[in-house]
Amino acid sequence: MHPRIETSFKEAERFHATFLDYSKVQSFEEFETVAKDLADFRAALKTLGDPHLKFSTLHIAGSKGKGSTSSHMASVLRHAGKRTGFLISPHLLELTERITVDGVEISREAFGELTARLRGILPDGPDQWHTNPLKRMLQGFGLIGPPEYRRIFRNAHGYFNGAAFLHFVKSKVDFAVIETGMGGRLDNTNVFDRPPEVPGGVLVTAITSMALEHRMSLGNDIRQITGHKAGIIRPHGLAVLGPQKPEWYEDVRDVVQARCREIGAPPVLDANTTLKIVPGSENFTAEGTEAVFQTDEQQMAAWLAAVGAPADGGGAAELVAALRQGQKFRSPLAGAYQADNLRTVLGCCVALGVRGVPLTVQQIRVGLESTQWPGRFEIISRDPLIIADCSHESLSIEAFARSFREFYGDRPVIAVVGFLRDNNIPRMCRAMIPHLALKHVVCCKPNLPIRALGAKKAIRIAEPVLGVPMTAIDHQVTAIRRAYDMRSGNEALLIFSDIYIVGEARRVIPGWLRGEK
Repeated sequence: MHPRIETSFKEAERFHATFLDYSKVQSFEEFETVAKDLADFRAALKTLGDPHLKFSTLHIAGSKGKGSTSSHMASVLRHAGKRTGFLISPHLLELTERITVDGVEISREAFGELTARLRGILPDGPDQWHTNPLKRMLQGFGLIGPPEYRRIFRNAHGYFNGAAFLHFVKSKVDFAVIETGMGGRLDNTNVFDRPPEVPGGVLVTAITSMALEHRMSLGNDIRQITGHKAGIIRPHGLAVLGPQKPEWYEDVRDVVQARCREIGAPPVLDANTTLKIVPGSENFTAEGTEAVFQTDEQQMAAWLAAVGAPADGGGAAELVAALRQGQKFRSPLAGAYQADNLRTVLGCCVALGVRGVPLTVQQIRVGLESTQWPGRFEIISRDPLIIADCSHESLSIEAFARSFREFYGDRPVIAVVGFLRDNNIPRMCRAMIPHLALKHVVCCKPNLPIRALGAKKAIRIAEPVLGVPMTAIDHQVTAIRRAYDMRSGNEALLIFSDIYIVGEARRVIPGWLRGEK
């Protein structure tokens, strides 16, 4: 017997705060133990009637660009007339941001109710009883809460994902765009082992750019990390490999191709060789990304033949024909790296067409131009210039910083950053130096209690590398305010390196701009 599980959103928030989640993982070997958590989640889905098989799915993993790619694809599918569910991880401010249908967040009430339902099924969901008899009695009457403890179930994402799948079924979505959490092979989104049960249902998986990230959990080299990401590829789906950093491309490609061969999956559509950007067509501004995209005809023909598709692309015929000639597409998301994300998106659109989900060039164009993805080179204010970006490892920080320099030159910068214990802080700092004219850096403590590194400790590592004055303020909002008040001329305020710091900046800065305290 367990205490009654409340269905309120407040209770769902309290419950999610009790997880150790991946933060307790201290080694690559220990991370493997979460396989039991994934098995528990699969069993729970079976109890619920396998809701994740009631719609078509686009499943996306990667180190960089998976969020942008996912948001682009969700917008394209929605504007193609498909009722579209979207599952992301993590959120900026509120838990409900993770689950949307046609751009509308799940309600707090629904999230609370679905969380309570899953807590009755997953093994660590019910609360413990107080050992003190009086407290047990008061708890039984709902007069006091459960005892505080940290749940040993390491993957809290099972509750988000289960709630998303149930919400998508209730909302009668046609498609779900599913972004993995950390990794892929052992991630709680990796449950699409069987084809969808709906007529005409399809599965497409995409692997975006790789980077050396989450090394304590996923491994210390690019092949190990890619192995985790490629674990989402399934024999009944089509896989797309997004553009990669040149020095890692062969390793990444080899691991992905080996995965396809191992499980008998169709050959991967490699956007590195099959889809290209026409040189000189790029137009990168702070307002968005534009380029002309074109296929390599031989590579595309070879892939179509390898997967048994008609030479013209079948359901993708219009798009393939347009890409053979070259087609201009635009995204409102800024940064030169978004052009490579669009190559991945176009690869997914071709794969969907081949599997019987045709997307017209116009639908793709409107969907891309309508994409919204908060916290990614997001200009919160133009005067004063304030930009927030969720870049959180060296490659994404370098891409963000390079884009800022391209758009704003040597404009002086005051930055707000935060670091985790497993971050390579010197590498992250070196990614900033060539591109940002840093005047001062305020360092705060990310809102991840176990993995977060205190601001003073972080500064002892970062300041000698950056060579600029740094201020330590653990509290995020206080740190953002201090940096905001430091502006004395035309300095730009940049907030990056942690998604939750960006979330706080988006919450508080608009009010300050209106003169609110």
